[in-house]
Amino acid sequence: MIQKQLSKIQEEDIDELLREQIREDRTTEYKSLLSPNSDSLVKAVSSLANSVGGDLIFGIEAKDGVPTGAPGLNRSAIDKDMLRLMNLSRSALQPPLALKEFDFREVPWKNGTAILMLRIPQSWARPHQVKNTGLFFGRSPAGAYVLDVSELKELFDMSERLPERANRFVDEQVKKVIEGSRPVQMTTTVIKSGIAGPYPATKIVFHLVPISAFSGATRLDFRGIAGKLEGSLKPLGIYTGDQDLRSRDLSYRLNLDGWVAYEGGWRGQTPSYIQIFRNGILEAVHAPDEENGPRNVVLTDYEAKLSKALPDYVRVLSELEIEPPFFLYLTLVNVYGWYLRGEEFRTSEFAFETQIVKAPEVAVSEAGFDTDGALLQLFNVIWQAVGDKKSPRERDGRIQPL
Repeated sequence: MIQKQLSKIQEEDIDELLREQIREDRTTEYKSLLSPNSDSLVKAVSSLANSVGGDLIFGIEAKDGVPTGAPGLNRSAIDKDMLRLMNLSRSALQPPLALKEFDFREVPWKNGTAILMLRIPQSWARPHQVKNTGLFFGRSPAGAYVLDVSELKELFDMSERLPERANRFVDEQVKKVIEGSRPVQMTTTVIKSGIAGPYPATKIVFHLVPISAFSGATRLDFRGIAGKLEGSLKPLGIYTGDQDLRSRDLSYRLNLDGWVAYEGGWRGQTPSYIQIFRNGILEAVHAPDEENGPRNVVLTDYEAKLSKALPDYVRVLSELEIEPPFFLYLTLVNVYGWYLRGEEFRTSEFAFETQIVKAPEVAVSEAGFDTDGALLQLFNVIWQAVGDKKSPRERDGRIQPL
């Protein structure tokens, strides 16, 4: 697999494969053309998806796994070839594998030809079976092979355990947030005028969990990327309705878990932080503004903040070569007896009946997913917990700004 973001791969990267005679391995397979034999194509696609993912590269000839030349493909047929591969991945595999246009890269090549690259992610729905043969394929350094019974059992078990493992991780982190043992000291209590208190401060806890975090494939080295993160990964609190982010003092540091950015000084109480773990998981915790009045009300400004922040978070992970599938989680803590209010929108008729409210995870499997659509699945469940059908910020599938 070329260790480079797919959209940035150029002719010189293909030249290097040929010059250095980079062998096929567990994450790379060469094909001189798109064979009319659909079974051969589906075998290659499924073997990568059932393993750790990788690159299927068309237009390169190979002998015994070693590239010997690159005749390239007819550029006029590339779109048709891509469509065929996308259709095959859906129709010829069980369960279907959803490939999109952004999984492909057409690299201009010599004599007006092109090299077509298909980057197949490790599938969270694996193992995928080839319908026509009934076989399951995996991939080793020597190439594709038929999975045996024990390997199949392990993959099925792993697929079933992934949501469980992700949920357990999130629950453990939420517990730490409640205990105050997360990486920074957050706002702990609030005092509301006219109401006996103080009250434990409400916390909004958002997790973006890449499936790759549990495969061992991701291990970030923050020595080389910390500087880039300082300019791009920001806590929820600084997102506003304006075009520019709110001007606030931000601090950054490496820590045992990875890297954290937070509002305010290290010794003060911060209302918001963003942590990226070494395995690529993101954790954003925010203490929202709370409204003084006759009832305990949590303002749902976090909905609009997350709508602005999530595309940034996904982009940062993509730049670190961490792509979907993702699980998204939203948890509210310290909310028993509190109502929701969407600022200019209505206040909920009922209050929360539990101290912790956790929406069921939302799974997204494709790059370029609809971030507002995914978030609304989480927000709507939170509003349903206080008797409303959906978030009042939703308008035609979009989240209204602050």
